[in-house]
Amino acid sequence: MENTLREGWKFSKCIQMLEKQENSKRNNVRLLGLKETYRTNGTMEECVKKILRDSLGLDVEGEFEIERVHRALAPIPNEDQPPRPVLVRFIRQSVKEKVLKAVRTKQGLEWERVRLSVFPDMSRELAEKRKTFTAAKKTLHQLNVRYTLAHPATLQFTWKRKNRSFRSAKEAEKFIQMNCNSDG
Repeated sequence: MENTLREGWKFSKCIQMLEKQENSKRNNVRLLGLKETYRTNGTMEECVKKILRDSLGLDVEGEFEIERVHRALAPIPNEDQPPRPVLVRFIRQSVKEKVLKAVRTKQGLEWERVRLSVFPDMSRELAEKRKTFTAAKKTLHQLNVRYTLAHPATLQFTWKRKNRSFRSAKEAEKFIQMNCNSDG
């Protein structure tokens, strides 16, 4: 019994640690594709603000405060390898959401003839959990059903005027398949 309690305590601490890690990344975005040499003769923060202003048309003064910007901690890649991601931490989560919305609205981001990608920053574990919903999202898209993959990993959509919410990709797929087959 003591071993069971000890294992339960360790599991609980592990969950708490993962939740803290995710919380610490809530204001972060990852910018992919920015060449290693880009800095616009200044700091990385100035470079990011210039990209947000010039490519997305965002007013980067005022609420667009950036706490820190840096490249992912990894060796500098060779010229034939992709550049390291740039991590941007905004002071406000609402700013991160505005940036992500602007990228979606413009259907991407291009700066100085280079295609850049912007994603919410998250742990590998959470990214893998969210990835499990890919098949369900694809099916919903094919059925013209609007959906949201809410944070941390909850698939939400409306089916026959009822809001549905799934934390398990398998349960979501099962629901969609059962209802899709009964409708068809």
